Parts: sequence; structure tokens; C-alpha cells
Amino acid sequence: MINNNQLAGIDSLRAECNLPGAQDVEALGNRLIAINWLYRLSGRTNGIYTGLWKQYQAKLAAAKFDL
Repeated sequence: MINNNQLAGIDSLRAECNLPGAQDVEALGNRLIAINWLYRLSGRTNGIYTGLWKQYQAKLAAAKFDL
């Protein structure tokens, strides 16, 4: 189970691209870090990332609100 501190750490990563195309390398890299953290912390082992971000969007918002 993912706790609020872990979710807040993921949420703190700048994952919104501010440059056109694939120029915002930092944000794109942070997206990979965030989705990999979510995958590992969720306990998934099937190799399927589909729906992972949507599954935790509400939890990310709640963790941000709680801190």
C-alpha cells in the first residue's frame, strides 16, 4: 500500500512539460520516475502500466491536501 508521504514525493516531481515537443527532458524523465515508483509501490508484477496513473490521481490529490 502506498502511504501519503510516498505519494507526496511522487507529486513533487515536475512532470508537466513546459517546452514544445520532446525538449523538456527533465519533465519527461520525471514522468518515467513517477510511473515506475507507482508501479513498484502498487505491488504490480504483471508488467502492465495501463491505468496506473489514473488509479492514483485521487490518492495523489488527497496526499497533497493532507500535507
